[in-house]
Amino acid sequence: MVSRQTPYQAAVEYINMGLAVFPVVYKGKTPLTKNGCKDATTDAAVVKGWWQKWPNANIGIATGAKSNGLLVIDLDVDDNRGIDGYQTLRDWEKKHGHLPETIQSITGGGGYHLLYRGAQRVGNRAKVLEGIDVRGEGGYIIAPPSIHPNGMSYEWEQSPDEYAIAPANELVYQLIEYGRYPTNGFAVPEKVLTGERNQSMFRFACSLQSKGFSDEAIIAAIQIENEKRCDPPLSEKELEKTIQSALKYEKGTKIVNSKRWESPKPCMEQTVNLRYDENGKVQQTIENICEVLRNDPALKNHLRYNTLSYSPFIFGAVPWSPNTQFREWNNADDSNLKCYVEGKYGLKNMEKIMEAFTVVVNEHPFNPVADYLESLIWDQKPHIENLLPDFLGVAKSRYSVESMKLFMLGAINRAYHPGCKFDYMLVLVGEQGAGKSTFFKLLAGRDEWYNDNFNTIDGDKAAEKLRGMWIVELAELLAVKKAQQVESIKAFITSTVDTYRPPYGRRTEQRPRVCVFAGTTNSSHFLTDRTGNRRYLPLLVNKRAAKRSMFEQPDKVAEEFRQAWAEAFHIYRTENPALVLPCDLQEEVKEVQNSFVEEDVRVGIIQEWLDNTTERYVCIAMVYKEALNNEFTKPDRRTSNELHDIMQHSIRGWRRMPGKKKFRTYGAQISYERCPNTFWECYNETLF
Repeated sequence: MVSRQTPYQAAVEYINMGLAVFPVVYKGKTPLTKNGCKDATTDAAVVKGWWQKWPNANIGIATGAKSNGLLVIDLDVDDNRGIDGYQTLRDWEKKHGHLPETIQSITGGGGYHLLYRGAQRVGNRAKVLEGIDVRGEGGYIIAPPSIHPNGMSYEWEQSPDEYAIAPANELVYQLIEYGRYPTNGFAVPEKVLTGERNQSMFRFACSLQSKGFSDEAIIAAIQIENEKRCDPPLSEKELEKTIQSALKYEKGTKIVNSKRWESPKPCMEQTVNLRYDENGKVQQTIENICEVLRNDPALKNHLRYNTLSYSPFIFGAVPWSPNTQFREWNNADDSNLKCYVEGKYGLKNMEKIMEAFTVVVNEHPFNPVADYLESLIWDQKPHIENLLPDFLGVAKSRYSVESMKLFMLGAINRAYHPGCKFDYMLVLVGEQGAGKSTFFKLLAGRDEWYNDNFNTIDGDKAAEKLRGMWIVELAELLAVKKAQQVESIKAFITSTVDTYRPPYGRRTEQRPRVCVFAGTTNSSHFLTDRTGNRRYLPLLVNKRAAKRSMFEQPDKVAEEFRQAWAEAFHIYRTENPALVLPCDLQEEVKEVQNSFVEEDVRVGIIQEWLDNTTERYVCIAMVYKEALNNEFTKPDRRTSNELHDIMQHSIRGWRRMPGKKKFRTYGAQISYERCPNTFWECYNETLF
């Protein structure tokens, strides 16, 4: 567990989880770096340098965007002050429902930290309820195994070894916003009957809108009040229409008459308010250009940032491209934007225009994969379990079903929580022309989200090929045989963040992974390493057993894949599953993986010799000489390591012993002992 490691080892575990860390004073909470939590990073080299300098430093984890949307519910427990945030939360949960299970730590002071991944930007908030604070954007927490000023250590109660960081659901956001609901304004009656429901929900939404609450908080509050007060509750469609009617009015402006309900008036269209110098000339500032991009009627809400491809997009028509519906921003758009802003507003500095463009675009992020998943409506029928058997002829088993489900849940988690830990790769094994790549292409949902030509793991080239991808197929890379290359591929697959320097960029960027990796191969023995195969989930394809073609009735085939995603998304939202295979399936998984390991002819020879020898203890030198008949040579280091690997992972009935044992001919060597209840015990019993 992370809490039993050194501070540096724990810090490395955290950055592998996509959490940005920084060093904090030992037995304290004061940052050791100049800019505090602003210096937090997931860069392994920087982290190593910090803990080499301060090996006993406590670990700070930045909350908010730096750690991929991390938000923390901070429960303060202090007997001296009569505060018990833990009990406050339990009381709140009795009325509103239980928060999702997630990793949580016990602070040195006796409080608790509950960690969640948030899709919404949340700031730090104090006293949401008595003893409950929130750590969000710009905040940080102290993490295990740090030491509190009182000498007690921070420890994991539910650790990252056992749980994933759960996505923040509507209950988490309801708790965060709970203490901020207005105590005045419109109050929903205890019971709202048919004929009054729309009006009551509309008035309550307008009341919250006038107080300046976020859209997400308003939606959550209205949904809760609808379920609690309305008899019967409004349908999802009716409620959404009512909420949207209130949200179109300006936040922070009173839009509900306190004496009687009346239709509010929409706020006037905003105009572009530029700043001028003392001579009446428009100021050539980034602030002025941002004002244009935010409020010019032809540009407002048309410039957005794609979090999947890390690039700007145009939504709808713009002055120089009136027929555009939706496309990626290109170099010509840079020039056209400059012409428009310069010609209409007299703002001429190209560098400042592009800096303002970056600012405004990043204010409007969108996630195309999330939009796709949320648009799906599940028909309540099982589809995931039939994808592989129906289209690829994979034998249906619990292993194949759970592997397919896990892969899809990993893809969904990566879309919503970029950089989350997901090491598994689904590998389709079978003859050429079976449709393995076609299957993954259909699974990706959009051609532009799928890459089947990924052939490098080197630096910026690899990061650029991952840009905009949701499912990435590794085909050629699975064919490598050299141990160093195999290890490099394993490390690449398990990485959660890519460090990338854009062309002409002034600095490197940390890009949390939004994709998952899939594999295809024709080789039934593609695994060359016996010790690092847990990340591969191989499945044997049999096109003659496939029940359906992926090339006939393409609309129906596409709908089948969409329904599978709808089912997976339902599981993701309602069950919050851990991204691991079930524990009781692990032995079967190992057996399947071992069946795809490259054959080593020495295994059978050694096993035969060991089964027939009367020796109770053997060593590698003995195996090399006597089992493999190498009478006049000694094993080199590589061969010795390979034989140790065979003894520990491929040989039945023998186990490695601690320390070294002295052998008559071979001296002190690492030894292996015949396991109990095997031939040796039977042999002794016959003698005595």
